[in-house]
Amino acid sequence: MIVKEALTKEEEACIRKMLPYLEGMESHIFFYINPSDTNYINRILEGYEYIGVMTSITPKGLTVIRSTVTTYQQALDILESLPLIVRLVPNPY
Repeated sequence: MIVKEALTKEEEACIRKMLPYLEGMESHIFFYINPSDTNYINRILEGYEYIGVMTSITPKGLTVIRSTVTTYQQALDILESLPLIVRLVPNPY
């Protein structure tokens, strides 16, 4: 289940620090998950191969999937199909 949520100022600052490493951000998916679900979701994405790379941004569960323009929708579909609550955050850029 996907829910939309806004970033806090602190989290926006964390993302800004990562900017040099996040080129092509239009195809990145920012979201919150329960931190205990990180490994589970990452393994699912790895199993699909070449969908995207998942990176934790904050210990509270703010996460990003760095996908490509062609795999962006597939990554969203995978997140939506999970039996977990995934809270999407608008892409800040």
